[in-house]
Amino acid sequence: MTLDEFLKRLKRDSNDIEGLNKRTYYTYLDHLFKMIAYDGDRLNKKHDLMITPYLQYISNTMRDDFRSDLTKTEIEEIVESIKTDIDCMIFRIEQKDHPIT
Repeated sequence: MTLDEFLKRLKRDSNDIEGLNKRTYYTYLDHLFKMIAYDGDRLNKKHDLMITPYLQYISNTMRDDFRSDLTKTEIEEIVESIKTDIDCMIFRIEQKDHPIT
């Protein structure tokens, strides 16, 4: 995945993630976590994106809080946390591509 593809995917996921429900969240987030872990880490190293803290937060969320039997409230909390991290990554990547002078 290229950096542009990764950024587009993050933007799409940032919008789509709020529509998750009790039946759809597990499969969707499982795939998202894997994509971010693999492509995010690789692209971060390659392009020095400075998104390591957000990658770590998402990794910790996956390890500590993610499971298939979350309640609706827990789903809302995990989605809000992940969306925040994704939005921060989007901001960092866009700043890297178009720095403020």
